[in-house]
Amino acid sequence: MNLVLIITDSQTKSMVGAYGNPKVDTPHLDRLAAHGIRFENAYTSSPVCTPARGAIFSGMQPAVNGAWANNMSPQRSIPLMGTIFREYGYRTAYTGKWHLDGSEYFGDGEPGGGFEPDWWFDGYRYAHAIGPEMFAKYKSVKTAAQLREAGFTEDKMWGHMVADRAIDFLNQVGDDEPFLLVVSLDEPHGPFVAPPEYWEQFETMGIPEPPNYNASVEGKPAMQQLQRRQNGDVPWEKRASFVNRFYGCNSYIDREIGRVLDAVEQLHGENTVIRVVP
Repeated sequence: MNLVLIITDSQTKSMVGAYGNPKVDTPHLDRLAAHGIRFENAYTSSPVCTPARGAIFSGMQPAVNGAWANNMSPQRSIPLMGTIFREYGYRTAYTGKWHLDGSEYFGDGEPGGGFEPDWWFDGYRYAHAIGPEMFAKYKSVKTAAQLREAGFTEDKMWGHMVADRAIDFLNQVGDDEPFLLVVSLDEPHGPFVAPPEYWEQFETMGIPEPPNYNASVEGKPAMQQLQRRQNGDVPWEKRASFVNRFYGCNSYIDREIGRVLDAVEQLHGENTVIRVVP
């Protein structure tokens, strides 16, 4: 039996249509939910990126594996998922965001976790693929016009390049080779970069203000109360462009997930389990 693990970043339950939000546009995740098991509750060992990922790939709590804060790595003596699966005869491929090498957000370009190196494509490798000038714009663009000016077509997207490598692995792995494929997508995490048309898709939709926006923080944790005192109430209108880009990137990455799902179905559909972790 094969396993495909798809990870998205900062994608909340409300950003998937199958969970009841009519404003989002996620037909491929909705299709997967309709034909599989949809979980209503999810729990994490830590609501922070590196510790959560470290727990997933080691099977140990952050305080045990050593990756208890961002930009840390699990202890070198602890085998991670790629090593464990290879020990049992699996092919293992990983492509996309890693954030477990102890360097910084985009990584150091070095394959880790015991995974085969040929499909590795962390943020470091993406930055080198598009070049330093374009990567600087990747982190700073704020409008669809700026995306076009910088040349951000579909083939320049990190998510598209990650999906390409996942599909390449699916084409190359043999029917008689059990495999683990991890497709780790940074999107829809900021800076929410997507082909310009996806940002434009939501500009005129008038996404409504959530009922709990600027809700009282009375009785909430001290850190949340401190943030409110420092930042005050932010008018929904000031959040509109941020929300539009978030929704647009969320819609875009669903298309890349769809490409991977189609490839799994066509090439290994009879004996593959797919798991999506937002």
